[in-house]
Amino acid sequence: MKKLFTGCLLLLLGCVCKSQHAVVVSGHHITYNKHEGWLKYLNGDTLTGTFQYADMEFPSFNLKLFDGTRKKVVKRILTKDIQEITLAGYDPEFNSRDSTYFKRMGKQKRLFRQLSYGETKIFDDLFSVDENPGRLGNEFIIMQDTTTIFITEQENVIKALLKLPKAVKVRKDQTILDVIRNTQ
Repeated sequence: MKKLFTGCLLLLLGCVCKSQHAVVVSGHHITYNKHEGWLKYLNGDTLTGTFQYADMEFPSFNLKLFDGTRKKVVKRILTKDIQEITLAGYDPEFNSRDSTYFKRMGKQKRLFRQLSYGETKIFDDLFSVDENPGRLGNEFIIMQDTTTIFITEQENVIKALLKLPKAVKVRKDQTILDVIRNTQ
């Protein structure tokens, strides 16, 4: 019985690691904040309001839309139905814009957070605005002109940036966060 429980727990943890967001990052649970924002559905409809990521509501990942008092949930929006969303707030570790942008990239089934806005755009799969400063997701998309690279491990991001048609300059002592800050 103990082996069965351990196996189920490991399976669940594996599913969480591949989910839309990181529920647990380095042993820390993310507490999601409410953010003013705007979203565009896959069908082109738009919605403005106060949103909060509905943490730990498996298996359907969704956003809560609140009423004008920001206290009552009036609607739940499945992330699989969203094309893009812009939420007020940012992670000061690598962004100084007033908002955070999440986009569905190509045929990906989840949203990716835009980390950089220059000629080279970097996205990750962590659904976080300002809740967990400096944390990055596990999967990345790098775009430059017509080149798009999908990366499944953080340590390969810098290698991919060096292989772009217009290679991003990276010093040996730079971290991924340093490089993201420099691609703004």
